[in-house]
Amino acid sequence: MLDNRKVFAAGSGLSAIAGISREGQPGLVAVGLEMSYVHLLDADGKLLWSAPTGAPVTDLVFTAGDSPMLVVGTSSGMVLFFDDAGRQLGRFVAGDRVTVVAESNGGVLAAGADGMVRSLRVSRAINDR
Repeated sequence: MLDNRKVFAAGSGLSAIAGISREGQPGLVAVGLEMSYVHLLDADGKLLWSAPTGAPVTDLVFTAGDSPMLVVGTSSGMVLFFDDAGRQLGRFVAGDRVTVVAESNGGVLAAGADGMVRSLRVSRAINDR
């Protein structure tokens, strides 16, 4: 049996989606928009926070561990790091469209249209790299 229900209507084109369940927060869903925003929703589709990304979102991933983050890649070459409250913890300028972001050993891999794969880490302090 397939359970099909509408969770959230973004009002513009969705370009990326990721889900995760954490202790005390089951079913978190992040959606990236072509309109240059990322939204974090709970399992019922309630908007927990929203943040501008400066360019259309191309991919996103949740990281695990003691300091989980939401990592967002954009069409302008930015990789943005957000905490659970929607605060931007850091950013990296790749210089070309970010096509894929993936978790890797406590860090993040970001691949771009320039053919480069970068290994990135961010601390809880705001970083511009």
